[in-house]
Amino acid sequence: MITNSSPTRSTKALPRARRVEGFSVFFALSVIAQSVVPLSAVDKGQFINESGFMNTVRRNSLAALRRVRHARHPALRPRPQNPPERPVGAKLELTHRCNLLCSFCYTDSPTRTLLRPPELDAEAWLQVIDQVIDLGVVEAVLTGGEPLLRKDLTLEAARRLSNAGIGVILNTNGWFVDDRFAREVTKLAGVKVSVSIDGIAESLHDGGRGVGGSWRKAIEGANRILAHGGDLRVVHVVLPTNQAHVEPFIQAMIGFGVRSLRVVGAASDIGAAARGGDWTLDNRELARTVHRYRDQTRSQMTITYIPTTGATVLEQAPSAFLVRPDGALVLDSRRPIRFGTIPADLAAAWQEVRTFWASDGPSGLEHRMRGHVAYRDTDVAATNGTDTVAAVSAETAPAKPAPVPVGLSARRSSAEPARTIPVGLAATLAGPKDVSDGRAFVAALVLARRYRTVPLRWAGDRDGFRNVRSRSGTKHNIDARAGALLDEFESGALLGEALSNVAARTGATTSSLQVIANDLIRRQLLAAVPLAGS
Repeated sequence: MITNSSPTRSTKALPRARRVEGFSVFFALSVIAQSVVPLSAVDKGQFINESGFMNTVRRNSLAALRRVRHARHPALRPRPQNPPERPVGAKLELTHRCNLLCSFCYTDSPTRTLLRPPELDAEAWLQVIDQVIDLGVVEAVLTGGEPLLRKDLTLEAARRLSNAGIGVILNTNGWFVDDRFAREVTKLAGVKVSVSIDGIAESLHDGGRGVGGSWRKAIEGANRILAHGGDLRVVHVVLPTNQAHVEPFIQAMIGFGVRSLRVVGAASDIGAAARGGDWTLDNRELARTVHRYRDQTRSQMTITYIPTTGATVLEQAPSAFLVRPDGALVLDSRRPIRFGTIPADLAAAWQEVRTFWASDGPSGLEHRMRGHVAYRDTDVAATNGTDTVAAVSAETAPAKPAPVPVGLSARRSSAEPARTIPVGLAATLAGPKDVSDGRAFVAALVLARRYRTVPLRWAGDRDGFRNVRSRSGTKHNIDARAGALLDEFESGALLGEALSNVAARTGATTSSLQVIANDLIRRQLLAAVPLAGS
C-alpha cells in the first residue's frame, strides 16, 4: 500500500459559492425528476429500477449541472471563439506511406502508399520544424502514415522540438520501434510515444490492420518504450469485430504498466472507412465499460474515451494547424481547408487562417465542407480560385487497397512467413485461446523488464510502514510489501524474479505484488533499466 502524505480538505472549508452551487444543482435535479414523471403518479420503488427513466434523469441532470455551473461561473459560459494570435500546436504528417493496410485508416494511407504522391525531403521538413519552433507553439504531433518509415527524420524532428521545450506526441503502429529508437526517443524530455494496439488477441488486431504479425510488433514496440522508462500512450481503435473484447484489453494494459490509454471508436466519416463498410458500435455499452474501469483504475492508468463522432465539428475555432507530407498547410485533419504550401511562411499562413475565420467563420467553413470527406476527397482551397493538392479523390482511388509494394517484410520471425488475416475473419478467430495466448505473451514481456530503486531516504520500520523521500522531493508512505520490493530492486532486478523472491519472503501473491510494483513505477520510485545490449 502506498499513499501520498498530503493533507485532506474538509467540506466545511468549501467557499460559500460552492455550497450554494451544490444546493442549486440539487434543486435542479429535483425539478427534472418531477417534470419527467410526477412522483404522485408512480410508486417510488418501481421507477428506481426502470433503467430508461433513470438514464433520462441522469442525462438531464448532467445538462442541469452544466447550466448551473455556467450560470455561477462566467469563465465557463459559452462564448464565441477566435483563432489565437499564436497557434497552440502543430500536427506534422511526415509521410503518406504505411506498411499496414488498416481498413479504417483515417488518413487513407494504404491508398496513398500505392499512389506514391510527392513528399517533402528531410531538409525541407527540418526547415518546417524550425518555423514551428519560432512560431511559438507549445505542443506538436508527429505522425503519418507511419512516421518511422522515415525514422532518422522523425527522431531529429522530435529532438529539435523537445530541445525547444515543446511537448511532442509521436504516433506509430509500433512495427519499427527497435531498441535503438526506444533508447533515443526516451531520452527526450516531453516526448510521448503513442502506439496503436487494437486488442489483446493477435487476430483482433491483425484482422483490422490487414497484416499478420502486426500485433506482436506493436506489443513488443510498446514494451521497449516502457522497458526504457519512456512515456507511453496506447491507442485502442474499437471496431465491430473487437468491441466485445475491450474489457480484457483494458485489464491487460493495466498489468502491462500502461499509464495512458485512449479508447477510440472507428470513425466512418473520414478516410478509408468512408469508402464503405459497417462500422456501427454500441457506444453506450462501450462508454459504460470504459467509465467503469476509469473509476476503478484512476490511480494506475488514465483512460480516455472518444466515441464515434459521425459528424465534423465545424464551429470550433482552430487553435492549431496541420502540415501534409507534400507541404500543404490545412486547418486540421477533419477540416482540410488549405491556406498555403511549403515553403510558405508559417506565421503568414496562420494570419491567413485568422483572417479567413474573421470573415467567413463557421458558416463559410460549413459551405466549403458540404459533402466533403476528409482524406478521401481533394483538399478545399481557402480562396475561390483553383487549388489542387496531392489528395485522393473518390473517383480515382481504388475501392480496396492492394498489398503495399514497398518491400517491407511482414514477418514475426525469420522462420515464420507473413500471413494476412482478412478483416471479416477477425471476429471468428478471436476465441478464448487467442485471448489467453495474448495475455500470456504480454505477461511474459512485463516480467522480463528490469528495474532499480531510485536514490531515496526512508524512515520507519523495515518490516512495517516507512516514510520515503526521493531525491526529487516527493514523499510517500509505504507498507511492508512495498518496502520489501524497494529493497529487492536496490541493485537492479528482473521484475519476475523480484516478485517471486518477495512473495516467498512475505507470503503475498505475485499478482498483488505486481500491482504494488506498478504503483512504485508510476510514482517514480522504481526506474527502468534497459537490458544489456539494448
